[in-house]
Amino acid sequence: MSSTIQSIPTFQGIMRHVTESAEFARLLAEVHGGARIVSVSGLTAGAARALAVMLLRRETGRPVALAVQSNRDLEAWYRDLCFWNDVLRGSVEREGADEVLTLPASESDPFAGASPHAETLEQRALALWQLAWGQGNLVLLTARALARRTVGPQQLLQAGATLKRDEDYAPEKLVGQLLASGYVREDPVGAVGEFSLRGGILDVWSPGRASPVRVEFFGDTVDSLREFDAETQLSIGQLKEVEIVPMREYAVGADDFKLWAELARERFSDERYARALKDRTVFADEGEMFAGWEWLVSLVKNTDASALDYLPREALLI
Repeated sequence: MSSTIQSIPTFQGIMRHVTESAEFARLLAEVHGGARIVSVSGLTAGAARALAVMLLRRETGRPVALAVQSNRDLEAWYRDLCFWNDVLRGSVEREGADEVLTLPASESDPFAGASPHAETLEQRALALWQLAWGQGNLVLLTARALARRTVGPQQLLQAGATLKRDEDYAPEKLVGQLLASGYVREDPVGAVGEFSLRGGILDVWSPGRASPVRVEFFGDTVDSLREFDAETQLSIGQLKEVEIVPMREYAVGADDFKLWAELARERFSDERYARALKDRTVFADEGEMFAGWEWLVSLVKNTDASALDYLPREALLI
C-alpha cells in the first residue's frame, strides 16, 4: 500500500496529461456547450476508461450515470472507478465506495417464475435510496437496470424510515414498514435485513451499515440510538439519527398480495393462464409471497418510474 501511495505524484502526472490533451478539451467543450450526444472512442483499457469518466465528472462538476452491458461488468468498473476516485482525493487508503453507487439488475428471465436474487434486490434498494436522497456523484448501473420499471423516489422513501433521537416514530408503524420492505424477524439480529422487537427495544440491521442498530423507545419517542456488535451485543457508539433502508424497492404486505390475487383473476381470466395463475394465487390469497411476484407487482403497485427518475436533471449519462 505504501508503494502505491508514493506513486500518487505519478498518477497525478497522468491525470494532468489527460486533462491537458486536445481530445479531452474538445470533449469538455462539447459537454459545456450543451451537446445532447457526444461520441468518444479510442479508449480500450478499463482503467483508462474509468480515469476518463472520473476526470469528466471532476471537470464538469456534474453527477455521472455510467451504464455497462451486464452485471458481470460492474465489478471491474467499480474497482477502477473507486481507485481513481481515491487518487483524485489524494490518498488510496481512503474508501471511494461511498461516492460510487452500484445499481444492478436481475438477469434472470422474468417469465421463468423465479424471483431475483435477494442480494440484487438489496443492492438495488440501497442505491435507489441513496439516489433518492441526492447522495452519490456517480452511479454505476447496467443497461437493464436503466430500463427496468420501478416505483418512484417518493414511494421508495416511504418504504424506509429516518429515526432521530428525541423525535416520535411509532414502533408499530416501523415494524409494519420493515416487514413490507423485506426484513425478517430474527432474535438475536445477526445479519443485514433482520430485526427484532422486545418490549420497547428494536434491533435492526439496515443495508449499508457495518453494524446493527438498537432503538429504544419511550412510548412512541425514540429515546436512544446505538450501534452494537452483533456477536457480543455490546454497544459500539451513540447515534443522533439513523436511516432504515428498505431491503427491496417494493413495499408489499399481505393485503397487497390478496388484492393482487383478485386483480390477477380478472386480468388473466383466459383458460390458458389457469395453471400458472393457480400456482400463484394459492399463496397470494393467503397474503403470502410467491416465486416471481416481483415481476408481477405492477398490478397493485405503481411502477411507472425508472432509474432515470432518480438521477439529477444535470447528470451525464455515459
